[in-house]
Amino acid sequence: MLPDGKLASNANEFGQSQWLANVEGCSRDCKDCAQPLPDDFEPPAYTSVCDVITAKDGPLADCVDRVDSKQYRDDCVYDMVLNDGQKEAACGIISDYVAQCQRNGGCVKSWRTRKFCWMKCPAKMMYSVVAPGCPASCLAPSPSANCEIPPSEGCVCNPGFLLSQDRCVPLPRCGCKYNGRYIVSGENFYPDSDCQRLCLCRGGMVACEDKPCTGKKSCGVRKGVKGCYAASDLSI
Repeated sequence: MLPDGKLASNANEFGQSQWLANVEGCSRDCKDCAQPLPDDFEPPAYTSVCDVITAKDGPLADCVDRVDSKQYRDDCVYDMVLNDGQKEAACGIISDYVAQCQRNGGCVKSWRTRKFCWMKCPAKMMYSVVAPGCPASCLAPSPSANCEIPPSEGCVCNPGFLLSQDRCVPLPRCGCKYNGRYIVSGENFYPDSDCQRLCLCRGGMVACEDKPCTGKKSCGVRKGVKGCYAASDLSI
């Protein structure tokens, strides 16, 4: 948007409209900037993948009147031409368009395919066009009824798995809640300030034993983890 309220015809025009002062070494001309497409430009056939943005009978039809679909499509065509037809250029624009549409309450249907803009997910996870904003996790196995984050594209745990920090695990391998902290299953930790008792989280249960630091090791924090370390380790 230009200062006068009109839309800029290209990025260069917008950049120049933000010029504050003439400074030595600065220029209004961007020699390395990509130039806008000519008015009579005929988009190559490969840019047809961008048509999904404005198609009123396509998977993103509900987005057309919720977001500036024409601008997104023009940007999609421009980026594809600029990147010699690489589909990845279109994927970024379409993904942004979908995200904005969903934030505006739009209903998005599946538009990705294995050959076009497919979203790869980590192990035990799968792609969903409407991933919940508050996914089921080891700390909250049931979906939150008061979630204020709208659904969006993303990866969700496979059926039978719950989110444990950044990965999905079956319920028996969920971690533990201890003094307000979430501890991953299998992790040892010292809950006290002077490393007197060592605890282990296993399958949702915490077991502790007296195990203070011995020898030349002392209680300290290394890389954010409290434990018994040699003096040389604590200096890292």
